[in-house]
Amino acid sequence: APTAAAFLEKLRSESPPSVRSLRKDTPWTLALLVRRCMHHDPQRRPPSALAASNLISPLRDRRRRRLLLGGAAILLAAGALYLAARVHPRWHAEGLPDAVAAADLAAAVRTYDAGDLPGAARHLERLHRRAPASPALLFWRATVHHAAGDEPGRRQACADSPPPWNGSEPWTALADAACGPSYELALPLLGTLTGAPGAMGDPFLPLAVTGSLVPRVEAAGGKRRKELEGEVRAVLNRLDYPPQWQGLWVLPTRWALARVHLEVALGRVESAAEHLTALPAPVREEPAARRLAAWLALLTGDLERARALAHELALLDPIPRLRLLLEDGRLRSAWNLVRSTSGTVHHAAARTLWCGYAYRFEFDAPPERCRDIPPGFVRALWGIAPAGGPDIRVMSPLESTLIRRQIDLDEGDCRPAYAQRLPLLTHVSAPFELLAAQIEIAAALCPHAPDRADLAHARRVADALVALAPKDPWSLLLQARVREALGEPARPIQVAVLDRWRRADPNLPLVRDLRRHLHPGTPP
Repeated sequence: APTAAAFLEKLRSESPPSVRSLRKDTPWTLALLVRRCMHHDPQRRPPSALAASNLISPLRDRRRRRLLLGGAAILLAAGALYLAARVHPRWHAEGLPDAVAAADLAAAVRTYDAGDLPGAARHLERLHRRAPASPALLFWRATVHHAAGDEPGRRQACADSPPPWNGSEPWTALADAACGPSYELALPLLGTLTGAPGAMGDPFLPLAVTGSLVPRVEAAGGKRRKELEGEVRAVLNRLDYPPQWQGLWVLPTRWALARVHLEVALGRVESAAEHLTALPAPVREEPAARRLAAWLALLTGDLERARALAHELALLDPIPRLRLLLEDGRLRSAWNLVRSTSGTVHHAAARTLWCGYAYRFEFDAPPERCRDIPPGFVRALWGIAPAGGPDIRVMSPLESTLIRRQIDLDEGDCRPAYAQRLPLLTHVSAPFELLAAQIEIAAALCPHAPDRADLAHARRVADALVALAPKDPWSLLLQARVREALGEPARPIQVAVLDRWRRADPNLPLVRDLRRHLHPGTPP
């Protein structure tokens, strides 16, 4: 600052830029530590060196472990090495050459847990050069790319480390399942849900919850859903008591967020949001928690919060910011952002998300840039691949069901599900998390055979959906269709949607048709 007074004013009112804005490969945990140590409010700074060390790697058994904070960059590796020396050596089972490699892998897993997927991928790729035949390393590489929606990156990681691998049978099983035609969880990991013999330890429970239990709950209906309730209750009880995180695998953030994901799957969206808000501050500040908060805020209509979180995550994860552009119909600007992700773990997910919104805005055919997106739900909706091809293998059970229902609806088969506790918000590929309820409304309207329409059911579901997502344009347009079918005013809703899309590209078919509907004299 030019003067002492100006300096003091900046010190009082301005926040320093993120370390990651100066050096993008700074580990997220180190960036978090720096931000906390420089906080204006002394109460928000770590009160001790031990508290600071826990921001980097939250090891809970404090009586047995004391980590010295000589330098933040050194601490993570040094602490992991210290732990490795105190427990039975595990790197042989993991196919790693020594304790240093085990510490490096533990640091990468912690980075993944925090939600810094690019940082975790870079760390794991460097470690791969030292341990190319490690099944544990291969499993985590495939897991990180899968979490980022980077199917090409997952396939490349698996191609870099073909079998045979040097490791124990459980780790080999995990690597083999993660590197199949589609990413899957092996039996040793799935067994953590029930404590089956030979299951992996408790730290792996969050992966089994989000990768297996959540999709099964969302896809289940009627009798099957009741059968799952016991398993869900048991898992929720276990999530109340996190392990002490003894050893190297540290997944406290994923553990805390597993309950939020499960609450959403159960249809308790308000409870999920409340639980996320009530998490301890260090967990809420992790990128994984902020990403989940941004997702819930966008889908439930809190756009101001969604924008604030997207801005905070911009240097680390462009997807929330990209999605906000796409929600506004600004596909041209969004594609420039997609191109900027080239060469990162987010590129495949960014392209697929863009193509999903092109479908949402009712393009007649998939744009050329969408024809080579990775197999999955969005490509199946476009009908790019033949039925029963690779897309069906990588979709969740609910996504497969939604594809069949959408096809039936397009062919004139109107059959509302009438499922109890119909899931309004699900973990379907973006931007289709509300599609299950939207298909139910469209089926109840039965546009191909209006005499078979169930308008009372359509209204119930539409009103519930709009109450959950009051600013979702597609839900609002369906509510307007229901009102038109009932002979009620729908124009105010349609005007509000068009105002939401006031900055949209002019060539979007859905926006163009809505303008013509509201203003019949609008030129093409």
